[in-house]
Amino acid sequence: DLEAEIRRALAEPIDTPPLRDIARPGMRVTIAFDDPTVAQYAPLWSTALPLILAELEAAGVRRSDISLLCANALHRKFTHAELATILGDGLVCEFADRLTCHDAEDPDGIVALGQTSRGLYVDLNRAVVESDLVIYLNCSTFRGFSGGWKSICVGLSTFRSIHHHHNPTDMSMSFDRNRMHAMLDEMGARVVEKLGRDRIFKIETVQANPLQVSRVLSGTVDGTRREALAMLRANQAPRRDLIT
Repeated sequence: DLEAEIRRALAEPIDTPPLRDIARPGMRVTIAFDDPTVAQYAPLWSTALPLILAELEAAGVRRSDISLLCANALHRKFTHAELATILGDGLVCEFADRLTCHDAEDPDGIVALGQTSRGLYVDLNRAVVESDLVIYLNCSTFRGFSGGWKSICVGLSTFRSIHHHHNPTDMSMSFDRNRMHAMLDEMGARVVEKLGRDRIFKIETVQANPLQVSRVLSGTVDGTRREALAMLRANQAPRRDLIT
């Protein structure tokens, strides 16, 4: 029951209060979400977003203070007609000009948060920096590749940040010794240092297969990442261990 699982996740975060206890009247809220290139064929976006909106409304947040942001990283921007295929026509029509795609090449829409100790640049969409609360809907966590800080520090960032780890040497699907996610975790620590631990509420999705969701998690970026990896490790043994 996808709707019931999302409701449970929103009410029982791993390491934060429930979303309706975090949100406050008057907050400017951005709901960011994975773009349509994600291999998720269950109706996750169209099921989860109305439930997230309902939680925010229950907390007193006005819908007019909420924006939707497609985290398309360096992918091209999507049209509203294309986004309607995952969000549904109703949300696209309602949010209209408050539904946008990330533009990694718009200098006015990007805020530089400086560099990590290793010199990694951390650039983020201005909405992440200036909103009172950012909710990120991750729609698929595939092995050690997706999810975690990759959602924010790739999906809502720039080439200057992304080129550090999106290359043949560092991109990885490994659960352990994943150099890409080690860099992303370092970038995420910079985001927390600058914006605070409670600015981003993460929703992470673990799939049973591309058509079915196994589990939905919510809480901090780091907390949901740890739990998702634990579940995936338990169910996806290393290939070398399968050799008989």
